Amino acid sequence: MNDILTLLILFGVLVFCIYYIVPKKHRYLVLLISSIIFYAIYSKFMICFIILTIISIYFAGIFMNKLDDKFTKEKESLEKEQRKILKAKIKRKKLLILVIAILLNILILTLLKYSGFIASIFEGIFSWFNLSVKLPILKLMLPLGISYYTLSAIGYMIDVYRGKYRGEKNFFKVALFVSYFPQLYEGPFASYDKLSPQLYDGNDFDSKNAFSGLLLIVFGVLKKIVIADRLNILVSDIFKNYNTYNGLVVVLGVILFTFQLYAEFSAAIDIAVGSSEMLGIKLAKNFNQPFVSQSVNEFWRRWHISLGAWFREYIFYPVSMSKGMMKFNKKIHGKVSKFFELFITSALPLFLVWFTNGLWHGASWLYVIYGLYYYILMMLGMVVENLGNKFYKKFNINKDNKVLVYLRIFRTFVLVNIGMLIFKCALLSTSLSETFNIFASIFSGGKLNLISLKVIDIYDTIFCALGILTLLVIDILKEHNIDLKEKISNSNVYVKFIILLIIILVIIIFGAYGDGYIPADPIYGGF
Repeated sequence: MNDILTLLILFGVLVFCIYYIVPKKHRYLVLLISSIIFYAIYSKFMICFIILTIISIYFAGIFMNKLDDKFTKEKESLEKEQRKILKAKIKRKKLLILVIAILLNILILTLLKYSGFIASIFEGIFSWFNLSVKLPILKLMLPLGISYYTLSAIGYMIDVYRGKYRGEKNFFKVALFVSYFPQLYEGPFASYDKLSPQLYDGNDFDSKNAFSGLLLIVFGVLKKIVIADRLNILVSDIFKNYNTYNGLVVVLGVILFTFQLYAEFSAAIDIAVGSSEMLGIKLAKNFNQPFVSQSVNEFWRRWHISLGAWFREYIFYPVSMSKGMMKFNKKIHGKVSKFFELFITSALPLFLVWFTNGLWHGASWLYVIYGLYYYILMMLGMVVENLGNKFYKKFNINKDNKVLVYLRIFRTFVLVNIGMLIFKCALLSTSLSETFNIFASIFSGGKLNLISLKVIDIYDTIFCALGILTLLVIDILKEHNIDLKEKISNSNVYVKFIILLIIILVIIIFGAYGDGYIPADPIYGGF
């Protein structure tokens, strides 16, 4: 297992041992100090960037509080019209503070993550005019979790601006919200109003929470070491030598990458959620059985749920409910069908969501294409669903027929794997032409012979298959309201101990580590 996840687990255990000893009112300081130390160990001097983010959103919240207090104090002595004028003035000032703070944080993110991408765009434009220009690029390692904590910070400021809650007066509490170490690496995203009371109030020890969290951590380690890291051996070899394999093997590589990503990403989330659950802190849900989805839209409601929720709350809804969009809606209302009204008015907000989603994942055109691929599928999906419903109604077909359900699940799985292939090419930083070649290689002929890959033996092959099957079975059972984690947590102490021991033994005996194995860094950890 890679260093950062090992560090996360060690810190989780250490904090658990200290947290419940300290008086409840000071427990948030244990979390804060641990988070700062954790960040400093991993990111060293790069900690200055997260501190800058913390300072910016703290003062943005304080200044907006003062403006709100000013309005509250003065409005009682004003006439109705004067009150409206003052309210508009206060709102403009709050908006200015919000914009400055957001731009500052986006500027930091852009300089550190996107400077090379932006420079390449301008260099390309100059080349059209036969000008050879080499722009300077800021070459620094990305601070840990910058894409995660930046969005969380922006969400906090927008909510304060909207009046959802007041800006926190305690600087250390703001610092803890931004830097809370379990979710800093790969999420999940958390809204301030749901997470902050759990962080600040202190929680009583609960043996069920402690075991449930420990079980999640151990199962997360199993998914990472036994399943994801073993799948990575095959996936890496297939994509590295795609031009020497037949098309079916490349297809297999794409499917295995999809499950590798799921095992790896959900493992990191399990470790983060488990570490927090041991402290009595509930983090947001990030996965909800994505592979039973019947549409791409549904898949993204079940995959990386907290990120999707952020984009809906802070991009989709504000754009779709903006004055310009409302005017446009009013203009076309009644002139087109209800379906096309929804389709047209969803086009721009969804485009912005998926364009931003692609860029959030990484600084290259392939990430943008990855996002826009899903945008096109979403828009087409709305049309197909509308036509499908009419077809089912006309011919009196039950759309919930099991055969149709399975066909829709299969179709969604195929479309998602195409998206995963784009994503994998983006991760590998392949050129557009090479990406096209990888896609083209899928259609080359030949027989599928897994053992001929010669990168893993028959035992590793069996464990890859069993690992994927385990993930699917657990998800299918959960989809049918059978939660194995809950059942184990509610069982007697002997059953708990035996199951925990079995998982640990599986990790020790069958984990992909030791000589010949190179642990893969978690894919989403680079964001």
